[in-house]
Amino acid sequence: MRPKERSVCWRVGVATLMALVVSALSSVSPTAKAVSISCDQSTTTGYSSGNPSTISVVTVDGKPVEVNTANAYWVMAKAAEADGVYLSVVSGFRTMAQQQYLYDCYVNCNCNNCNLAAVPGYSNHQSGHALDLNTGGWSTANYNWLVAHGPTYGFTRTVASEHWHWEWWGGGPGGGPCTGGAVTSPDPDMSIWIQTATLSGQERDFRAEGSSDGVFDLYQGQQFVVEVFIHNAAGAAATESGDSVLVHVWFESPWLEPVSYDIYTDWPEYDLATWIPSNADTDPENPPKTAPPPASYTYSTRHYAGGEGKKIRFLARAKDYSIGQVDHPDVRAWIQHVGGWYGEQTGWDDPVELNGAGGLLRAQFQYDVYSRSRWDFEGVEATETEGWRAEGAAHLTVAQGAAQVELTGGDPRLCNTTARWSAAEREAVQLLVRSPEARLSQLLFTTDAEEGLDDAKSAWFITPASPDGFAPVQVDFSDHPKWTGTITGLCLDPSPAATGVYEIDAIAAIASGTTTGDADGDGALDAPGPDCDDGDAEVHPGAAERCNGVDDDCDGETDEGQTNACGACGALPVEVCNDQDDDCDGETDEGLICDLCSPGAEEPCTLDLPVGDCTSGARRCHGGGAWGPCEAAAACGQGPVEPQPDVIEGEQAVGPLGDATAEISSVRMSTSLAERRVGGEGCDVGAGTPLPLPFASLLLLLLRARAAARGSRRRL
Repeated sequence: MRPKERSVCWRVGVATLMALVVSALSSVSPTAKAVSISCDQSTTTGYSSGNPSTISVVTVDGKPVEVNTANAYWVMAKAAEADGVYLSVVSGFRTMAQQQYLYDCYVNCNCNNCNLAAVPGYSNHQSGHALDLNTGGWSTANYNWLVAHGPTYGFTRTVASEHWHWEWWGGGPGGGPCTGGAVTSPDPDMSIWIQTATLSGQERDFRAEGSSDGVFDLYQGQQFVVEVFIHNAAGAAATESGDSVLVHVWFESPWLEPVSYDIYTDWPEYDLATWIPSNADTDPENPPKTAPPPASYTYSTRHYAGGEGKKIRFLARAKDYSIGQVDHPDVRAWIQHVGGWYGEQTGWDDPVELNGAGGLLRAQFQYDVYSRSRWDFEGVEATETEGWRAEGAAHLTVAQGAAQVELTGGDPRLCNTTARWSAAEREAVQLLVRSPEARLSQLLFTTDAEEGLDDAKSAWFITPASPDGFAPVQVDFSDHPKWTGTITGLCLDPSPAATGVYEIDAIAAIASGTTTGDADGDGALDAPGPDCDDGDAEVHPGAAERCNGVDDDCDGETDEGQTNACGACGALPVEVCNDQDDDCDGETDEGLICDLCSPGAEEPCTLDLPVGDCTSGARRCHGGGAWGPCEAAAACGQGPVEPQPDVIEGEQAVGPLGDATAEISSVRMSTSLAERRVGGEGCDVGAGTPLPLPFASLLLLLLRARAAARGSRRRL
């Protein structure tokens, strides 16, 4: 072939290759294909700032890539695959001819869509640091994953107009299957890194807020897979025969704990992708498989061939809620011993006496453990609200270890849709709150059966006035008919149409509790609620009013509809001789003949029949409240007159004063008469029932009239 023909063919070949690259960059879409790498190295001429140098390249996804960039990319691509994202290299290292073609397209704008291209000799593709990846656009899963995680592995996007252009200039966790520089080495070349697989249906960083941004997030109780990778670089010498490489793994307790472990090797493929159980898995120096391994332990991983990788795969558990308890609990791993080359690293920061690696061989992976039934609001930044958000007339921040809720009227709410717990196991919610005044508050909830928020799934409680400190508040749902199944969300309404600041130190679901403001458990709340006596379960709005001097139904009135005509409870009193309206009918002593007195009292009186010229006398009040007869006084020439019981015999009465006094004695009504009892067919003192007072009074009048008539006849 003539030189001119060779030149034309060369140009056509470059053009064809570049056209394929351009087509790939403009139309490629992410496909589910695992990264592939060949560590067979070759050398070529690279350029940096126009200066040529010799670099080593390997093959990644069928494209030439500088060996160190290839290692870093491979580690990143494997992490992406664990998240269900499949990256691939579209363009890697470029020769001078390839870069010249793309630059001409840029200058002449007649190919490659006029895409920006560096002057030949100055492109970072020529230095081996730049890769074009299959992002497929600005909002694809691949692009979003690279934005979120690329910097963790040392990759950054450096051309503003190109979503596919990413560069590596060092950094990242290290590792990778291919060695840089020489193909063979007289020594081992060990590295270590940690990866965690994304949980199904859950974002790796579902709380990208404040200090938790970029940290792998878990919920308390979740199990997850964490893998510790140990690799001896391809081309490196094998570790000493008969000597075991020791790897220490540490879970930060009590927040993280291992559940089980298995040890794998990629022998004989040496691709860090094809795994089979390692004989180290049954090494007697390792923990028995019959129980969870210790949180901190040195594992024997045995011998490594050149290029061989191993991994310790842990099933782990997020044991305890960590927010505010510790700064991102982590899993740490370090190579403790490699015979004749590295050791002994007995702790995370422990310096080693023998260090063929040139630095500490260690790795860590951080987590945040959130709860779905507890929120302490101990984040260090204002945005760390742990999934709670303000709705309506409210603004939420975190400060000084508490949620600060600014109420601005309207209908303020604070809601969380990530809550999860069994309604049967936790029947109450407890809050620690601070409020300058007492408030009538409401807590709403959702369940797996009923997701919508409404008053039918809520309970009211009283936030007490506690301006000087946080007060515990409880809301009991044990008797709520809709508190069933799984609780899936909470929404707190601190106070309808309120203003001011409402602070929450913590919220937690608890096994049981008593609603604050309902101490008597009657379902009605104390002030500012409607219950007028929170110490009596029978006093509340809607209760039946009883005649007890208490406002039972809290309507502001007492005993309404329950009192008699006298305004008291029970039956009306009986009218008695007391010059009062006992039965409250407007009349006094009606239906009674009353001449009542106090038993034992005495008063002067005038004798109905004079004793000689003496008419003065005295009478005494008997036990029944009736006056006795008028007795002659001692001044009438008589000694003290002792009351005598009257004896009525037919029409004659025999008394101690003869005929005249006999007439008088016949009308005397002493206590004995009032106290005579009627029994059988006659009248016997002390038997039967008392003689009724009205009857006795009438009888007395009749006897007096009869005595007076007889006296008149005798005087005649």
